Amino acid sequence: MRKVVSSFLVVFMCLFMFTGCHDDRTLEQKISKYEINKFIEEQKQTQDYKDTCDDLGLEIKGNEIYMSFRLKYSMDNDQMNQFKRGIEMYGLQNYIEPTKDKFEKYYKTRPDKISIKFYTKGGQLICNIEG
Repeated sequence: MRKVVSSFLVVFMCLFMFTGCHDDRTLEQKISKYEINKFIEEQKQTQDYKDTCDDLGLEIKGNEIYMSFRLKYSMDNDQMNQFKRGIEMYGLQNYIEPTKDKFEKYYKTRPDKISIKFYTKGGQLICNIEG
C-alpha cells in the first residue's frame, strides 16, 4: 500500500511541476509598459526614424502586436501607391514570421498576429501589413 501511495504522489508531484511551469499569460500581460515605452524611445533615436517618421505607436492586445508609423510627408494617391509597392518589394511581410520567432524565444509566447501600419503626415492610411 505504501508503494502505491508513494507512486501516486510522485506522479502527482510531476504533473504539478509541469503545470506550474506553464505560463498562460499573454504578451500583453508579460511585456510591461516600461518595456514598450523604452522600445519606442530607442526606435525614435535611430537615423531611419529621424529621417522619415513623425510618430511611432506600439500596442499589444492579448497576443497581438500593432505597430504604426506616421511619416513626415504628405502624399498624393500616386505617391502612396508607390510607397506601398516599395514596402511590398522590400519584403516587410517577410519580417513578420522572424519577429514572431523572436517574441516566442524571448517571452515564450508566439504572437497570433503582427500588424504594421504606415500613415501619411495627415493621418491617411498608406498600407497595412499583417501576418
